[in-house]
Amino acid sequence: MNNRATGFLVHGRVEDVNEVMQSAKVCLAPLLFVAGIKGKLLSTMQNVTPSVTTTIGTEGMHGILDWNGYIENDHTAFEETAVRLYTTELTWQNSQDQASTLINTLIC
Repeated sequence: MNNRATGFLVHGRVEDVNEVMQSAKVCLAPLLFVAGIKGKLLSTMQNVTPSVTTTIGTEGMHGILDWNGYIENDHTAFEETAVRLYTTELTWQNSQDQASTLINTLIC
């Protein structure tokens, strides 16, 4: 999956997730089951990094509030919304704002 020519990088294990999230524009988390990655989605909110994930990824994490990005279970829709979030500035900014809203409402 790693493809430097297109700018798609799979970094693997990192020492500081916050450093990575702060430098990322979008986090993709196509979760089919829960196995410890939900903490990374919390990190996206803390670092105001928009994300695209599945309903399993968001389960119990946003209540009645909108997600800080997109929730998609269909792989085609997941890809399309990931591209939209990455390329549409206003959508990306709104998702960043929603990350702050989620953290400030649900965590604080």
